[in-house]
Amino acid sequence: MKDYSLDTEVRKMLENFYTMSGIRVGLHSLNNEIIGEYRHIAPDRRDYTFCEMIRYDHPADFSMKCFDCDINAIERVRETKKTLIYRCHVGFMEALVPITAHGEVFCVLFIGQIIDENDSAMTKARVRDMLDIMKCSDEVKAEYTAAYEKMPVLSAEKLRAYVYFLEISAQSIYDNSHISRLDVSKTEQFRYYISRNLCSHITISDAAKNLGLSTSHLSKIISRDMGTTFTQYLTQCRMEEAKRMLRTSSQSVISISLMLKFNEPTYFMRQFKKYTGMSCTEYRRTVGEAKGGGS
Repeated sequence: MKDYSLDTEVRKMLENFYTMSGIRVGLHSLNNEIIGEYRHIAPDRRDYTFCEMIRYDHPADFSMKCFDCDINAIERVRETKKTLIYRCHVGFMEALVPITAHGEVFCVLFIGQIIDENDSAMTKARVRDMLDIMKCSDEVKAEYTAAYEKMPVLSAEKLRAYVYFLEISAQSIYDNSHISRLDVSKTEQFRYYISRNLCSHITISDAAKNLGLSTSHLSKIISRDMGTTFTQYLTQCRMEEAKRMLRTSSQSVISISLMLKFNEPTYFMRQFKKYTGMSCTEYRRTVGEAKGGGS
């Protein structure tokens, strides 16, 4: 990620933590972009975690809910500057540990998703009910169940012990300059605001008010620091999100366009082709062929 510089010591720490705990750990920016992580998202569905599989198959029901859950938790950590252990919308345990500089949170260590061993029966029942509601075939339900059974199971006490280790690691990361933020500015705050509002109707006035700036001042910052305009940047971010959704879901083009607040799907399709050089259908097919090795 271009706003951050990450050295090998941090990557080694992430890998060692996963080896020790079996829990996926990531370093995330405040807009929930992954700076570094271990374990990496598997390229083969057979190796997907339960959550990766559910998000891929049911983006409308889960991808946005998961993203909103993560971004809301990050916002709480940014405001409180304190570690947060919480339950996601499905009921799995997750934790965020802030990394601060000059009194401000600039990224977080994220771990999850974990089954609480003291609540495992109820969690399993919730997941079973969820799969019943989704009306999965027996084959797909078996896939989900197998992935669920591989999830880490911990007591809340053991999770807190791992979190304590991460808190020490977070302080070490900052004290030893293992990660540095290359730009601390209104520009990053603007990017963060846009990332949280891709699925909302927003204007430059809304963004300026959120950042405590005048509309003209924000326009100058966007032009000077990013070489673009508000509308161009918002469209670019929505196109990147559309690409992600086309890659990772079977959601229809019309659904994606409406979710990203393009009221006219035909306009969205024109913008997508202008941005990528391909139609939505061509892009999805090309990505699918690449994943399948051209078969």
